[in-house]
Amino acid sequence: MLAGIALVVIAVIALHHPKGAQAPRATVAANATDPEDSPQPSGTTRAATSPKTTKSAPTTSAAPTSPSSTPTATTQTAHPSVLVLNNTSDTAMTQLAISRFKAKGWPATDGGSFDGAILTPAVYYDPDVSGAESAATELSKEFPAISRVREEFSGLPAAPIIVILNEDYS
Repeated sequence: MLAGIALVVIAVIALHHPKGAQAPRATVAANATDPEDSPQPSGTTRAATSPKTTKSAPTTSAAPTSPSSTPTATTQTAHPSVLVLNNTSDTAMTQLAISRFKAKGWPATDGGSFDGAILTPAVYYDPDVSGAESAATELSKEFPAISRVREEFSGLPAAPIIVILNEDYS
C-alpha cells in the first residue's frame, strides 16, 4: 500500500514538473508583425530593435559516410533547424511544409500558429547565428513558394531559421 501511495505522489509531481507534460502548441502574439509589412509614413525610419544576446551556432549533424563511399561522392551539407509557423487557417499546411523540408534534408519542426501580418511566405534568420542568413537564402531558393528572406524581427521565437507560411504558400 505504501508503494502505491509513493507511486501516486511521484506521478503527480512528474505531471506538475515543467518537463513532465507536453506543452501546448505555441501561438506567436498578434503584435508580432514583420516590420517590412507595416506601412511607414514617408520621411520616417524604423526604430532599431533592442540588442540581443549572442547565440551559439546550432548543432547540426552531417550524414555519416560509409566506408564504401567513393572520393567523387558528395556529402550533403548539414542544415540548421527550421521552425515552421502557420499564418493560415489550414492546419495541414504546416505538416505539408515540414515534410517537404525534411525530404530535402532540412530538419524542421512545428512551431505552432502565427497571428500577425505577413504578406507572403517568408524565411527569417537569426543574424547572431553563424551561417543562418546563407542557409535561409538557400532554403528560399530550394522552395520558390517562400518568396522573401528577412532578418528575424521582435516577437518571433528563438530559432536559427523560421519560416512563416501564409495563404500564398503552395
